[in-house]
Amino acid sequence: MISAGGNDENAAGQPEPLSFYKSNMNSIAGDGETVPWPIYTSRLDIEPELAVVYGNERQPVAGFCIFNDVSARDVQATEFVGGFCLTKDMAKGNQLGPYLVTPDEAVNPYNLKVTVLVNGQVKHQGSTSEISHKAEDVFAWLQFIAPLKPGSVMGFGTIPDCTACDHDDFVDPGAEIQVAFERLGTLRCRFDEPSGKLLPSRWPVREPLKKYHG
Repeated sequence: MISAGGNDENAAGQPEPLSFYKSNMNSIAGDGETVPWPIYTSRLDIEPELAVVYGNERQPVAGFCIFNDVSARDVQATEFVGGFCLTKDMAKGNQLGPYLVTPDEAVNPYNLKVTVLVNGQVKHQGSTSEISHKAEDVFAWLQFIAPLKPGSVMGFGTIPDCTACDHDDFVDPGAEIQVAFERLGTLRCRFDEPSGKLLPSRWPVREPLKKYHG
């Protein structure tokens, strides 16, 4: 699973380079999962993304789905050099679903409304129209590096204004989360209660988490 973002530089004879990171395939989870709260973070967050599934040379786009790229925000800054291990590869931290929607059913995947609900209340809204590159651009760059295998999944990056970090409105342990994309369905998860004492955080401890730091 790969998440792609833009890069303005482009050498002659090659596709436009795109920045990306490779997710831990062992942390992939589906719809309705409970995500364990890692003991090393006090700022667990959701990241709604549009994801595309690669088919084959004859039909490159097999379909689209929702990708919730769960992230530990208070350790993220320290991992920009070296890779997002603690930040994004926690157990069940790469959530896909709820359906694989074919291109004809998605109609225009780059113009879909996105809504995030926490405990039944609308928290964030955005649109896939913010995506800067299309599936063909992502495929071209990745195939320049190595052949793509059928079933490969790529995220297009976080939908702006659809995370707790965007609004400093973080999710508490035990929260029920719904990530809804127009035409693609609703991807649900729950953030579990920490199973033990949380490690010290680089950021100030929020009131609902103080009992886990005692």
